[in-house]
Amino acid sequence: MNVSRMRLMGADVEAVSRGNQGLAEAVDAAMEDLVANTEKTHYLVGSAVGPDPFPRMVREFQSVIPALEPSHAIALATNSPRKTATTPSS
Repeated sequence: MNVSRMRLMGADVEAVSRGNQGLAEAVDAAMEDLVANTEKTHYLVGSAVGPDPFPRMVREFQSVIPALEPSHAIALATNSPRKTATTPSS
């Protein structure tokens, strides 16, 4: 399904033919292509890939998102200041 969506958006998608033909092999092949063709290649990676500690850092950072109160999460996502409820003092 993801490949179909990428092709609809105009991406050239090439199947990986080595190893288990999984995500790890696809990422390896993409990084090898990027290094070999830096002048004409641009990649957008939508996953936590790379050597340790990067995937672990992403996991830890993302783990706090559900703990945020909704207004704080929205403020962070929209880059706007957090508004807090105030009550008049007596």
